[in-house]
Amino acid sequence: MFPSERGVWEASKKGLERAHPIGCTSVSWAPAAEPGALVSPHVSQAPVKRLCSAGCDNTVKVWSFNEATKEWKVDQVLEGHTDWVRDAAWAPNIGLPMNTIASCGQDGLVFAWTQAEAGSPWKSRLIQDFKVPVWRVSWSVTGSLLAVSDGNNVVTLWKEQLDETWVQVSTVQG
Repeated sequence: MFPSERGVWEASKKGLERAHPIGCTSVSWAPAAEPGALVSPHVSQAPVKRLCSAGCDNTVKVWSFNEATKEWKVDQVLEGHTDWVRDAAWAPNIGLPMNTIASCGQDGLVFAWTQAEAGSPWKSRLIQDFKVPVWRVSWSVTGSLLAVSDGNNVVTLWKEQLDETWVQVSTVQG
């Protein structure tokens, strides 16, 4: 979906058909600001039209919208899960120079995927192997905390440390 010249929201699914052949389990919009928009005058201020999708093909796909063709295209396929990816969530970046996506799956794995700058490769970091299916991941509004809900009816909160490791900071029993 995007606003047209007339100020009306229009939707284009061109390119998204059969995004995940067995099924798509979640979709998350990228932050509207290009990474680095608040810290660099050289970064475009135009809204970013990107999203990520998770699927039953064990992948997370990163998509961008091409204005010229009015078509969505896959920028990158993120692989690391060994079973259905149940959820993916794009972290708010508040204009900081990095993209981050969290994903979780039926395999019990939770990953953080980071991209240092637009166009560069995505790197994965395993946050935790929960040993049970993980249903949802959700970022705090600042993108500094990640909430994870697992098959044991437990919600945990995670924070990334300066050395890029993730630590559990809280647990809520259901």
